[in-house]
Amino acid sequence: QRAPDKKSSRMYDFAVVGNGLIGSAAAKYLVRQTGDADIVLIGPERREESKIFDCHDDEARICRRLDVDDVWAELATRSMARYNEIQKESGIQFHYPCGCLAVGRRGGTYLNAVSACAARQGVPLKALSEAELKSHWPELRLDATLLRDFDERSDDKKGCSTHFVEESDEEKHIEYAALYEEGPAGHISPTNFLRAQLLLFTRLGGHYVHGVVERLSKDDDCWKVDLGAGKNIFAKKVLVATNAWTNFRPLLKHKLALTLTTQTAMRRRVRSSNIKIPAIIVRAGSNQFGSSASFLDACYFLPPVNYDNDDQWVKIGHGTYFERPLASEEEAIAWYQGYEAERADCYARCDLSALLQRLCGNLIIKDNDFTKPHTIPIKCVIPKTPSKRPYLAYFDQGLVACVGCNGYAAKSSDELGRLSALLLLHNNREPFDFGPNIPPDAFDPIFATPATAEDHDDRSRR
Repeated sequence: QRAPDKKSSRMYDFAVVGNGLIGSAAAKYLVRQTGDADIVLIGPERREESKIFDCHDDEARICRRLDVDDVWAELATRSMARYNEIQKESGIQFHYPCGCLAVGRRGGTYLNAVSACAARQGVPLKALSEAELKSHWPELRLDATLLRDFDERSDDKKGCSTHFVEESDEEKHIEYAALYEEGPAGHISPTNFLRAQLLLFTRLGGHYVHGVVERLSKDDDCWKVDLGAGKNIFAKKVLVATNAWTNFRPLLKHKLALTLTTQTAMRRRVRSSNIKIPAIIVRAGSNQFGSSASFLDACYFLPPVNYDNDDQWVKIGHGTYFERPLASEEEAIAWYQGYEAERADCYARCDLSALLQRLCGNLIIKDNDFTKPHTIPIKCVIPKTPSKRPYLAYFDQGLVACVGCNGYAAKSSDELGRLSALLLLHNNREPFDFGPNIPPDAFDPIFATPATAEDHDDRSRR
């Protein structure tokens, strides 16, 4: 990759603020679409030094087209269709098409919604019974004996009990089933996906500047990108792709309706790398959508992957059960670094370990093997929007933002980056077509405080 520019002030045609999965993809597409335009991608080099943390510093994320939302399914379909092309062009592998399994109550809300969405999107799924699950993946315990809820307990006792209670008479009659999507569903390495996108961007002649943008402001007919310490970059058009960190700095005219929550996952060492299982999403509780009464209402599990050229690890995570809101940048940084994070990790790891032991206890390293750490937490911050979809729109003349991805964007980041680039290049006085299966208002932003009538009139003129 080309070394970052050292100049403190320079004019570019386009600047992309945020060097994550969406920002890097958008920068790549801007270079491809414009040819000889001067394009810069701006983002921190090391998150510990910049105090800007990311969610792509990981080796395992599920990629699948099966979903309950048509827009997310469409975004995933478009992105996943280009995985092989990106791997071939960059020479970097990040995609592992092992399939994906959605597990829930037979005839329940979740599986019905997934099935209906797949039918509309033309995604082929195979329905499997409990008996077929056992037959296909005997290493796993994907049946009603696994899918028991925890004891009812107050929030301050989460993680304190690691045993599963016996099922009630009513629960004993509940049947579970699954829907299976074959490859290209499976999992990706966000770390390598990002490396591939950055390599393609810089290889095409894009400029890469390391730094944290402190402020965006209009400067006559261009945008001033303030990097602090007297360093500025100027650009005719700017894309903001800063996701969870967007509201913490004056980047947009109005703060967005974004709720930031903590998210803890866990990885655990396994005995063998020759374990052939799919990525798994479990929604087994009675509450199929919304807040989780138990983390069994929404959890996920990934096949063994390699972390840092070390042993093979499986990754398991939860839905909303262990989440808590974050109100400021200081709280977000403390979550990644401080005592509260360690305390929350302890709670989550305790329950996730118990579930993992029941799911595939014969595959994982036992707790009494102390030669190496057997569990390691993975932390990130999820920016949530009321629509559960990202915001992607013009926010000012020459200023587009794509933020608020609800924790779903890694698999779909290439398409979100492509749409962001096309929108930035678009004549913003004309309606923009996001393509099939995505309505024009799918990504409309919602502001934390209502915009004025003048702002609405201004946006409509754009």
